[in-house]
Formats: sequence, C-alpha cells, structure tokens
Amino acid sequence: MIEAGSTALLVDPLLAEDFGHTLRNRFMVYPPRRIDVGRMPPLHGVLITHEHEDHFDPPGLARLPRTVPVFLSARASVAAHRILAEMGFAVERVAPGQRVTRGDLVLDLFTPDHVQRPEVDEWAVLPFLARDRQGHGSLFSAVDVTESDELRAVLRATVGAGRLGVYVLTCNAGNGAPQSSWEPPDPEPTRSFLSGVTARLAALADAWAAPAVTLIAGGGFAFPAEIGWLNRNYFNVDVPDMVEALGRATPASRVIAPRPGLTVTFESGRVATIDEAAPFIDVAPRATWPARDFRGDVPVLQDYPPASGRARITKAERAELLAGLADLAAHLYGGPLFRTLYSLDPGGLGIRRPTLALVLRTRNAGREDYVVLAYDPTSCAFLPEESADPPADYAAVFECWATDLLALFRGEMAPFQVVFGRCREWCGVPALQALPFVTQGLVTYFHPLRRPASYLSLFRRLANRSPRVSSGPARPAPTRSYQADRLRRQPRR
Repeated sequence: MIEAGSTALLVDPLLAEDFGHTLRNRFMVYPPRRIDVGRMPPLHGVLITHEHEDHFDPPGLARLPRTVPVFLSARASVAAHRILAEMGFAVERVAPGQRVTRGDLVLDLFTPDHVQRPEVDEWAVLPFLARDRQGHGSLFSAVDVTESDELRAVLRATVGAGRLGVYVLTCNAGNGAPQSSWEPPDPEPTRSFLSGVTARLAALADAWAAPAVTLIAGGGFAFPAEIGWLNRNYFNVDVPDMVEALGRATPASRVIAPRPGLTVTFESGRVATIDEAAPFIDVAPRATWPARDFRGDVPVLQDYPPASGRARITKAERAELLAGLADLAAHLYGGPLFRTLYSLDPGGLGIRRPTLALVLRTRNAGREDYVVLAYDPTSCAFLPEESADPPADYAAVFECWATDLLALFRGEMAPFQVVFGRCREWCGVPALQALPFVTQGLVTYFHPLRRPASYLSLFRRLANRSPRVSSGPARPAPTRSYQADRLRRQPRR
C-alpha cells in the first residue's frame, strides 16, 4: 500500500491467506497474516503490474469494493482484463511510459528491457515509481525484472532533485536442485544473491545517489503440506543475514526486510518514522509460522504426488493429451530449445539421442507405469518410444504425471503448480542445461498471453471460490525401476 496525503493505492495485493492459479493446494502467504479490508483507508486504486499468480489473485481481489478502480498492465492478457470487468471492477489499461495521477499520488510506469535483460515470461511487468505530489517521498520497484542503466537514467530524471525514497528489491532466489540431475546446490546462495543486489545498489548510487531506504521483498510464501518438503529445501537465501551484510556494504541506505504491516513514513524527502505494524494487518505469532529453516535434506527428489490430485488417466484422456502435445511440439519449433537440439553434435552424446523426451507417469488399477514420448523435430511431434532408462537414452528428459500435463492443457491450473515439487528433469548435455524444458516449454507455452481462453475459464472458477483451500495429506507413489540407478547427480562439465 502506498499512501500520499489522502490517497491510497494497492500494488499487486494478495488479500487472502493463500494464492495461486489452481483450485487446490494453493501456495500459502508467508508469514501468515490476516488483512481486515474494512479497516483499510479508503482506496483510490489498485495497480496490477502483471498476472503471475503471486501478483494477480482473483479470490483475494474479490474482497475489495467494486468502486475501487483497477489499473492493469496493458500488456497483460485479455483474460486478466476480462475477468476483472466480469467481477465488476472498472479497469483502466496502463502502459509503459504512462503517468497516472490520482489525488495526491503520481504514478510513473516504465518500459522493461526484454532484449538485453531477457526474462522467461515477465512480458507484462510494469516497473513503477510512486511519488507524493508535495515531494514528501517516493518508491520505485522494477518488480520481477532488473532495471537497466537506461531505466535508471529515466528514473533519476523523473524524480528530479534529491534522492529516491524507497528502493524495492525482489528476492526470487530459491533452490531447485533436488528436481534436476545437473544443477548442484549453490554452496553460498546468500552471498551469491547479495553480490547481485550490491551491484544494483552500487549502479544506482554511482549514477545518482543511494536511496534512503532499501526494502528486500520476496520469498513471501510457503508450500502446501502435500509438497511441504520444499519449505526446508527451497528457501536457501538467509534474508536477515543478507540485510545485515547489505547494510554494511551500503551504509548510505537503510536496508530492511519488511514484515507485513511495516510502515515507512516520509516528510520533506526524509524518513520521519518507521512503524512495525499497521491497523488493518494482524500477523500470526512467530511460533505458528510454517517451518522454513533451510535444511537441504532432500538432495535428490525420488518421488512426488500429482498436482491434480489424481494419477489415473483414461483412454479418452490419453487421446486428449496427445492432441495437446501436438500443439506443444509445434510451439517448440524455432525456439531456443529447438535451435540447441539442432546444434548438438551426435558424436559427443554417446548412446544418447540428441533430443528431449517426456516421461509421463500414470497409475491404473493400482499399478504404476510411465510413457515415453520423444520430441521429433522432423515431424514436429512427440512420438511414443520404448525406453527402460530414459535419462540414459536421451540428451534431456522431463518427467511429470500425465494427469498434471492434461490439467495444464485443460486450463485447470498454471504451470508453476507442476514446476514446484511435481516434476523432475535430467540433462546429459551441458548446452541444454541453460534451456530446461520447464522454462522453454511449460512456462512459455502455458502462459496467459498464449492461452487467454483457458486462463479466462480458470480465472472465472477462481473468482467464484473461497479464498482458502485446506491442503490434503501427501500420498507417496511407488518408485520406478530406472530411478534407483539413474537418479544421481551428474558432474558439471
């Protein structure tokens, strides 16, 4: 929430206790807190920078009065614009380079650099600067992208005299190593992330001045019980230690890792007060927070439950899945993964075929099995093949439940429900390690900009549901034969 005088604006609010573009096992907000919308100051707008599920949550937005206008990135999908209109909100499309003025608040929206600083799928993101019209304070966030030197220059010219009030840095770091065969865990993840953050602050200070306050935001979620092992294996950056180290490295800026309710007040360009609480937010006692202390006790993922909640797939559903895979195969044509596959030297692969194989798990009549589908660029299709040991037979392998992939094609959930703790990847070729199928296939293919109709259907179901779903117990499945021998880390070449 950003307030200027009598004007209040929410940015990418998560107003429920859970979030996620799925109907079951949604991510939990961390730390757990309750927001009393009725005790908020009168709202003059909501800015939605993009429609990723940790920024755009229809069940949470449904708690707001429909008299509150929504400023939605013009680059977001028609599905996001449509669902907000159907929910009764007045939606205003806002674009990079635009200035929005509401009451005492001025909002400037900037253009991210998707060429020199490419992101996987952050196409709609709007970096923004919020300012008090009387010059008391300002706040800048590049949200989920990294600002370029050109953007910093525009930012400085926009703010004018003085320095930036609040600079928000996003911590999206996490440990995905247990799900891959090639990605060793970072031995010092906090230091690695800290070096990048320090460089960004140094670039800002060198070109302008250090901001008065730096907020380290991010990591504000926990995984549901069904994949609860991730809570002790994914969050490998120690934010308190990083804040302390960053404070020593950049003493001209006060560095804070905010808890819900933290309120920073500026007067005449200077920090006036920093309060730890807000009247409309109740944070649960620390002892009740989900345990997220990093242990790294799952070095290699051996098994995982289906995100869809079911493992059996019917004959008719198999045909539906194959039809969807035909379109996914066409999507890969000419892209980075396709070009890399066509650049592989077969002589350096040994017995491995120079292609990607999908391993789709199934369980019927109590017996588990799997189907192997190899990507054939010449026919632009995934073709069934026999393989007793896919990681040894193909340059790259992606594995998930067939029912989960079908649920993605049906628009019943977003890809991050599979990406986190519901899949595994193997890679025997260094050239492919920077282009995993998760990002080059799932995330880009199952994106609202590419599949607006299916996302609109999902958004409609989400908007009409309760904002919180209880998590069911984990149900481990049997281990398949090729796992025991082949699910081992391969040394980085």
